[in-house]
Amino acid sequence: MHESEPVSGVIAPGKAELKVCTKNRMAISRNHSATHLLHKALKEILGTHVAQAGSMVSNTHLRFDFSHFEAMTTEQIKEAEKKVNDAILACMPIVVKELPIDEAKKLGATAQFGEKYGDVVRVVSMGDYSVEFCGGTHLKNTSECGLFKITSETGVAAGVRRIEAVTGEGVLNLINTYEGILADTAQNLKTNRIMELAQKAESVMGEYRELEKKISELGEKMAAMRTKSMLAGIKHIGDTALLTAHVDGVDVNELKTMADTAKAQMTNGVVVLSTNTDGKITFVAMATPDAVKSGVHCGNIIKEITAICGGRGGGKPDMAQGGGTDAMKIDDALAKVDEIVTAQTNA
Repeated sequence: MHESEPVSGVIAPGKAELKVCTKNRMAISRNHSATHLLHKALKEILGTHVAQAGSMVSNTHLRFDFSHFEAMTTEQIKEAEKKVNDAILACMPIVVKELPIDEAKKLGATAQFGEKYGDVVRVVSMGDYSVEFCGGTHLKNTSECGLFKITSETGVAAGVRRIEAVTGEGVLNLINTYEGILADTAQNLKTNRIMELAQKAESVMGEYRELEKKISELGEKMAAMRTKSMLAGIKHIGDTALLTAHVDGVDVNELKTMADTAKAQMTNGVVVLSTNTDGKITFVAMATPDAVKSGVHCGNIIKEITAICGGRGGGKPDMAQGGGTDAMKIDDALAKVDEIVTAQTNA
């Protein structure tokens, strides 16, 4: 029974002609027949434990869920593609028969996931390669699939993997999409030769790495200059030199470099720096060996001052790091360092 709704006009009693859209039906059949070929290929590649755990075929693509304990490798995916395409190019006839279930089982037909069968079953055979119980629409010959291409392999549940793929016109559409991407990439890389894209990309990446290196070196020089100017702000708590400062516009690595550079200028000293980059507050503390001997513990310093900013942190006596969330409290946190170092060195 078919249900339909009139797009226009009125349905009157009488005869009506129902026409199947050949293009749509063929697209669905390609994806369905290819699913059977894929199922068989996976059993050959991964093992006989592979069993269908769900399937969907449409006029645009196919989705096949199967039991397997780990992600497929790139090589296994390529092998599955090759086996299916080999079966397509072998032009195997697809034969549909209704047989008593016992006779079908003797042929080695594979039952489908979640299906219940009666005394008579429909068996779809693709040459000597694939034999399965199936009630769906199929091609007359495997060659009608055209081509087969896997587009993704993912996990959907424990012990269940999912493959999505396209056939026929879907492969052509995918090729056209890839060609468009290659053309756009070639244009962006300023080359007219798609076959030279890999070489051009490697050249551009080499230039990019060289620029990154120069930027990093420049950043280190700028950090050293900023650190030199900050040294004028050193104060002394007893015999311990202390430098605290907030530095904007630097990342964590640059902040550590600045702290390390400042520490290198001290004999018995402590450096505590902070930065706020894109709303992310970071504190870094470093101490010289003599300062550690006198009782300084950077881990405890960071633990206390990050708490003021609504964060946390910690580390070793000579080096520690932490973060916070309240930028309004950064000055209060840095001011607290004097009190903490005084308590530590007088303990």
